[in-house]
Amino acid sequence: MLIQCTSCGTQAKIPQSKEGAKVKCPNCGHVYVARPIGARGRRDKKDDPTKMVIIGGAIVAAALVGIMAARSGGEDVAPRKQEEVAVKVEAPREDLTSWDGTLQKLVRQLHTAAMAGNEGRLVAGLDARAAYEFWPAAPTVPTPPAKAASSGGEAEDANKVRQEWLALTEIERVEFSNSMVARATGRTEDDSVALWQPYDGRVEDLDEIDGTATVIMTSQCTDPSLGLPDRSTEWRLKGKASGDRIADWKWIWVGRWYSDAERDRLGRGVRKRPEKKTLSDGSVVYESTIRAIPFDIEVSAEARERINALVDDIADPDLTGRALTRARDGVLAEGRNAIPALLTKMSIIVTKGGSLTEFTPDDGASLQLIHESLRDITGFETTFEANVALGATRERIESGVKQWFAWYDKKYKRFTAPTAPDSVDADSVFLDDPDFEPANDRERAIFEKARREREKRQKKNN
Repeated sequence: MLIQCTSCGTQAKIPQSKEGAKVKCPNCGHVYVARPIGARGRRDKKDDPTKMVIIGGAIVAAALVGIMAARSGGEDVAPRKQEEVAVKVEAPREDLTSWDGTLQKLVRQLHTAAMAGNEGRLVAGLDARAAYEFWPAAPTVPTPPAKAASSGGEAEDANKVRQEWLALTEIERVEFSNSMVARATGRTEDDSVALWQPYDGRVEDLDEIDGTATVIMTSQCTDPSLGLPDRSTEWRLKGKASGDRIADWKWIWVGRWYSDAERDRLGRGVRKRPEKKTLSDGSVVYESTIRAIPFDIEVSAEARERINALVDDIADPDLTGRALTRARDGVLAEGRNAIPALLTKMSIIVTKGGSLTEFTPDDGASLQLIHESLRDITGFETTFEANVALGATRERIESGVKQWFAWYDKKYKRFTAPTAPDSVDADSVFLDDPDFEPANDRERAIFEKARREREKRQKKNN
């Protein structure tokens, strides 16, 4: 089929099947609807007189041209050969974020399969390897089988993760896939999929470069007798590159989605996504927003008051000697429960100080003690060094603080540092062993706390 650009007149040939499609002119870039040449002026009615006059004039003009050509020596006037030009037909690009787009449609199909207990469909739609590698960043974590515990480093080595997956036996891989399917098909009130019918949704995050997406489905409970309010379910998807687009999307995680307000209300804190940074000395680190961190919801009001008092003592520049040692031992004995209070205190000092290089010596000393307490509890180390006199740059100080908040966002939920034992355990483990010697600051802190607890009980009994 021969077509002609409506802007510059360039002609081109395209298949007959492309009639009516939008095409781009290769000469001027104009986009127009492909129609055969002459199709736009065709009529079913009788030829009108004006058209006949135009045609007649064209015939006369052609005759005159022929006569002139003959008089000029009989040279043949060869018609210009039609140049065939390749025309690119532009297909409309799909809106992946719409309700009927690929992502939300896939999630609705998976959600329906979970509601029906269709385990085969869920397994077929699961990218098990990508799901296994995603677990370090998963919002909630049922521990995958044979997953090695984190060694305490800030970022897990991608090659190590891949080797871990390849090292799994076929049975372990099947068990992991089954655990993912069981997560989607559970039918208790705490589960997020099988008892819930989606009626609205949105694509929360889409990265077409990495081929990742997050889809949030708002759903209502299919069992009205339970009286449960509507909730949101979060699906994580992973796609593969196909040409210049991402296709073959599969799911890698599903769970209940909480808004920032809901997380705050539940005492979980607002999780941030750490950013990967390269410092001027070549160090690659992860950083997150400096902010106040709430206690875990299970920490009692009495424990919160006690922990806050201990952290305030550590940050008190006037507290020295045995009083400071006692406060630090108490914080270390609290273990995991003290981490939110330590981070919050660090954020208060940073916010008050403004520019990190303008801290007073007292501020620097307080931050250093908080940093050391966090390090002893978690076993993690950052680039933080508060003493500018020892060569600490502003970049190093600020990044070191932000690295602690990145650790919280990435590791805290799965962190299981031991907390102080109760009085009976402490007596049997520490005080009743005459040869016991604390091996580190944590054991020393727990030992001292146990000794104080025994002294209090003895005084009470006397």
